[in-house]
Amino acid sequence: MFNAVSKYFCMRFLAFWSGMFLSHLCLIVRILTGILVGAAMGFSLITQAYAQSETPGLGSMPSRSLTQPPDPTIPPIAPREHFFGHWGGIRPSLEHHGIELIAGYLSETMGNVTGGRGRGIAYADNRGIELKIDWNKLAGWKGLTTRAIVINRAGRSLSSTVMGDSLYPVQEIAGGGGNVAAHLSMLYAEQLLLKKRVSIAVGRLQVATDFASSPIYCEFVSNAFCGVPTPLSAGDRPAFTNGAAANWGGRIRGRPTPETYVETGVFESNSARGGRTGLQFSTATANGMMIPVEIGWEPGGGNNERPGHYKIGAYYDSARTNTLYRDLPSDEGYGLPVPSNNNPATQKTIRGRSGFWIMADQMLLRRGPYAREGLIVFAGFTLSDDRFSPYRSLGFVGMVDRAFWPARRRDSYGFAVYYAQQSRGLKALQKAEQAAGQPLTGGVPGPQGDEVIIEAEYTIHACEGLAIEPDLQVVVHPGGVRQYGTALVLGFRTNLSF
Repeated sequence: MFNAVSKYFCMRFLAFWSGMFLSHLCLIVRILTGILVGAAMGFSLITQAYAQSETPGLGSMPSRSLTQPPDPTIPPIAPREHFFGHWGGIRPSLEHHGIELIAGYLSETMGNVTGGRGRGIAYADNRGIELKIDWNKLAGWKGLTTRAIVINRAGRSLSSTVMGDSLYPVQEIAGGGGNVAAHLSMLYAEQLLLKKRVSIAVGRLQVATDFASSPIYCEFVSNAFCGVPTPLSAGDRPAFTNGAAANWGGRIRGRPTPETYVETGVFESNSARGGRTGLQFSTATANGMMIPVEIGWEPGGGNNERPGHYKIGAYYDSARTNTLYRDLPSDEGYGLPVPSNNNPATQKTIRGRSGFWIMADQMLLRRGPYAREGLIVFAGFTLSDDRFSPYRSLGFVGMVDRAFWPARRRDSYGFAVYYAQQSRGLKALQKAEQAAGQPLTGGVPGPQGDEVIIEAEYTIHACEGLAIEPDLQVVVHPGGVRQYGTALVLGFRTNLSF
């Protein structure tokens, strides 16, 4: 009896003082934000010369609030929060006429405590503006919505500049912003038909918005699968766009039943991906098209049920691409691969590449009325064509839990484990180079094989529109090499929605 009473009062004490601290913190942040927002925009223009030094496409997801589509389940989504409220009544007035304007700021500060190539701290951030127009409210065009997203990024990647890991950045937003003040991330129109059972989208689209993705994945800071699993979109895969990059394309999704969907699309395979500003709309550099297909089952859509999402998909890209390594007969099937990109005489051009994914998440415990309030477990596996990129496969498993603490219902925590395998051709090439005493392709100290990432995070809902997320990552074999010791990475993410 005494223990139960003690536990009750301890929990109430923690809830009270944490609430007091966070309320004062939010007040201070609101004041500072109002003073600094103009200065921050000016500073972002100055820092462009130093920003975005990493490969475009890696870690390219903007703020979760700006990119992730709503859950397709029936349970309602938690209302969108805004740090500055209703803007003195301006926001509700605009939304009444079908105009929704959202601004967000996302920052990630991570430090490598031990292991890897070296120790250090890196900071990256993203500013984004989204304009969404419901044309039914604005002009009476039923079912039509248009959406535009513009972003600005700065900062550097801890993984590539400090840890020696260019494969799986520990920050999801490091890179991909084009090194400009404003980068067009998406611009498209969506039409709903047949009582919203059919959706058609056309424009400057990101494949990762609709295929092989889940809002759950961006609960985590690592770029291993935030937005979309890295092996599907990184490397030499210009068609599988995500985050900051978009190409011309169209997508159609249909729901044969309330719990199932089938979707496919056609997207250009264009390595330009809109260029630095995202405004390079020409198709002159396109050399093929990509067709993804995904089938999903989403049981448990009722308000008092436990929703799940199960999906399987694949894509085919018709572009002609140079393989990274020339295939020669050998016991490994790759022989003595030659780095094709460094020697045109050895290039082998192949038309067509493909990828595959299977993913699932299931709520086990329901803790509230909203779609993601509860304990959710998830798992997935992706397989890519490793003839064209250093990536081969990624498997992952994890869980997230939201509203587990009655006194802090909007807090959440998560845990995930990722296991990645790199290209077999790349590893064979590096082994041959190592045996010959030559520098290894990629500038790594040893052949690149598997890599394991373990991540734990806790999201603190500080106040309306502000979340602070401490994050811990353990990276085994950073960069896929065994010469680097296991890295311990600590840091935090700040997510602010105005």
